[in-house]
Amino acid sequence: MRRVLTTVVAVAGLMLGAAFPVVGLGETDVTLNCDDGTSMTMTVDTDTLQSLTASVQAMIDFPAGLSCTLLQAPVVSLGSIVYAGQKPPFITGGGQFVHDCPSGGGVYYTNFGVNAQTKGDGTVTGSFHMKVPDYQCVNGGSVNSRATCINVYVGSPGTYRGWLTSFVNSVDGPYFQVPYGVAQGEYMRSGFQDSSQYGDAINFMDANGSSDCATPDNTHYPVHSVVQGNITARPAG
Repeated sequence: MRRVLTTVVAVAGLMLGAAFPVVGLGETDVTLNCDDGTSMTMTVDTDTLQSLTASVQAMIDFPAGLSCTLLQAPVVSLGSIVYAGQKPPFITGGGQFVHDCPSGGGVYYTNFGVNAQTKGDGTVTGSFHMKVPDYQCVNGGSVNSRATCINVYVGSPGTYRGWLTSFVNSVDGPYFQVPYGVAQGEYMRSGFQDSSQYGDAINFMDANGSSDCATPDNTHYPVHSVVQGNITARPAG
């Protein structure tokens, strides 16, 4: 599900504000706006642009309570110098990941939408939503959480892994409460894999009242394959 739905914005003149020169020919300015009230503007390469486009489209195709739009425009350059803003660490994605049915036969799917970022002042914004549609081998349910801490690391070539702590705003239906123990007013920790080598994957766990930042050491490894959709995770750059 990688249909391209982007809005191209024509930009005239030079970008204003703080900037630093980087070699970035072929890069694109993008602004990601989401209905959780977050917005992020940065300069990305072609691979990241394609991945973000697929991630935004997957939120539409497999709704979980979060939607975003992606605006893009070519970076304005002077000679061989491109002025680009600092890239924040972020995780953006949507789609469906898969679990085995508890009975041991078949699988079921969970829709997800995530947009989490660290702003220039160090604060974390964004949200992580999941929804288990009805009429599967488990009871349905949904969870809505607010991002509070994010870490993104580079792995083997073509692989990034993001770790997210989020505060649970609401839980509907039985699925996330039993057996996972996710409860409103507590925290979750989640892992996200963005990999052209191994495929995208996701996992989550209840963190009870702990707001500790998620890391590979305290969070379930992302092992549930994203079978439809896409994850884009990038460290600061």
